Amino acid sequence: MVLLSPSISALRKLLRICENYAESHGLLYNVKKSELLVFKSKGSSVDDVPAVTINGVFLNRVMEFRYLGHLITEDFNDNKDIERERRALAIRCNMIARKFSRCTRKVKLTLFRAYCQTFYTCSLWVSYTQRAYNDLRIQYNNGFRVLLGLPRSCSASQMFAENHVDDFYAIMRKRSASMMSRMRGSSNNILKILTNKWENPFVHQKYHEYNVEVVRKDGLLLVRELAAEVKNHMDFKINAVMREDTTSAIQKLAHQPALEKRGGSMLLNHLSYERGGLCPSVGR
Repeated sequence: MVLLSPSISALRKLLRICENYAESHGLLYNVKKSELLVFKSKGSSVDDVPAVTINGVFLNRVMEFRYLGHLITEDFNDNKDIERERRALAIRCNMIARKFSRCTRKVKLTLFRAYCQTFYTCSLWVSYTQRAYNDLRIQYNNGFRVLLGLPRSCSASQMFAENHVDDFYAIMRKRSASMMSRMRGSSNNILKILTNKWENPFVHQKYHEYNVEVVRKDGLLLVRELAAEVKNHMDFKINAVMREDTTSAIQKLAHQPALEKRGGSMLLNHLSYERGGLCPSVGR
């Protein structure tokens, strides 16, 4: 269970409610497993924090906390959690390469997809350094090379494309899109409001990687550009059909007498083009 509050006094009230509920139902909180984590704001630090107790025992303040396998730090930095995932990935890759070295390539690829592409809680990574992110990507690429016995100098994009395996960036895009889809489809109104805002950290981080400035009217501009592209595509198809019909009509006309003499005058065989809206013309 996690309790979040904007102040120490609010946290104490939440703890009193929990204590009363536990006492009325014959429960007891484990103080040894309960810890206090104070999140820092940018450019400031909190040194003196009032004591917080549960069942009369002071809670131990920590700088980081592991919740459901994900490392949460006081400065909201994800470098340590990325390093945790990098070490776990190295262990899994080495285990598969050692125990299944004599298996076929198809079996190795199946094991790699199952055990080395999880990247647990990677969709929650927002604040991290490029060095930590690249270390994880390099570990992923090297693990695939070791599993298939490829040289370290081989192209990463080529080896993934030849074996029909997603590369590191493709996996990150899929994980982030999957999480955003689940949040937008949730029945929780708070999650819907957060995910539909352009200012939420997940959307801002993904656009920031490509040096794109996110503004509120980007959605409208995108729709306008998409409509222009669709119109150009449809115009191209219409012109292609018109050229094809014109060519077929000219070929039919070539097999007929081009001119007919009537009363000393020359009457041109007219060409009716209904699709283009052309009217029959007669020349003398």
